[in-house]
Amino acid sequence: MTLPLRVVKVGGSLLDRPPAMEQLPDWIQSARATHRLLFICGGGAPVDWLREQTARGKLDETEAHWEAIRQMDYNADCLSSIFGLPEVELADSPVVEGAAVGIVDRFLNEVEPHLEGVRLPVGWQVTSDSIAARVASVYNAELVLLKSCPPPSEPSDHASLAQQGYVDDFFPAASLGLRQVLFETL
Repeated sequence: MTLPLRVVKVGGSLLDRPPAMEQLPDWIQSARATHRLLFICGGGAPVDWLREQTARGKLDETEAHWEAIRQMDYNADCLSSIFGLPEVELADSPVVEGAAVGIVDRFLNEVEPHLEGVRLPVGWQVTSDSIAARVASVYNAELVLLKSCPPPSEPSDHASLAQQGYVDDFFPAASLGLRQVLFETL
């Protein structure tokens, strides 16, 4: 029997928190008992710097967006290497359980343009939260957002979470119709 797929977005802020990274292997082992896992990693501090440069007018928003995507792929590849996550194939797009160099870039450039549903815009209103939601939607998977702090309000109220800055502005649209969205803290 094939286990159901769960897309797991690892918040970029967790990468700078050694206690969280120490907890991640146990979290992965526990989650693997009931699901196949596909990891997408946030961009962390390097993407925060890109956002700041864009706000200062020193970097074009579209250029910064694609550089942030490349940083997400790099972070995911590092997590995959560190934790030894095995490969898995999904329809229409070769991906690696844990993630691989180019998975988000490939998905956004080669897969998503040919799909129905809510397309992700280019810009800072979309972060790894919405990207992970879109991937989960495409593969009819559950979504887990692993973050450094718990949600400030009711987790099921995605619009309120976006207004409070806990998820990005596009997340309420990107997460529509998902079977399940879980918010977990490391």
